[in-house]
Amino acid sequence: MRKESIFDIITYYFKDKFKIITKFCVFIIIFFMVYSLYHIPLEPVLYAALLTTTLALIFSVYDFVLYYNKHIFLNDVLNGVEVKLDRLPQAKSLIENDYQNIVEAIYKDKCTILYNTDNKYGEMIDYYTMWAHQIKTPIAAFSMIVQSMEGSNEKSLWSRNYLR
Repeated sequence: MRKESIFDIITYYFKDKFKIITKFCVFIIIFFMVYSLYHIPLEPVLYAALLTTTLALIFSVYDFVLYYNKHIFLNDVLNGVEVKLDRLPQAKSLIENDYQNIVEAIYKDKCTILYNTDNKYGEMIDYYTMWAHQIKTPIAAFSMIVQSMEGSNEKSLWSRNYLR
């Protein structure tokens, strides 16, 4: 997994918050239009827009820090998910809860597949071990029979050659 730079994370943050930023800009434009239609001086409008933009910027920085920390925490959870799944953060919304349920279901399926694979591999090893043991017994018996036959043939050849 590649490490994202802070600029990548900021880009993702703005993509996630695009609707909110667009709504904010539309509201500021509506205020400008209303003030201009009533021929109110531009200074109070600019001052109000500056105040709200400053507050929005402060809240956005705070929200980005929370977003960044959650991203780092979830990457740590991802690195530890091989072992267990108990480090998931508490769901704060229904959608997050749904995602956590999906992750838990996938994790359980993965554990089941790993368990079944390990069992099948163990059974295969046991089968081949038993097969190798069972095939060795007849081969050893056949080898002993051949050796005994060779030994008896050698004795009979020796006795024919030297007893004459």
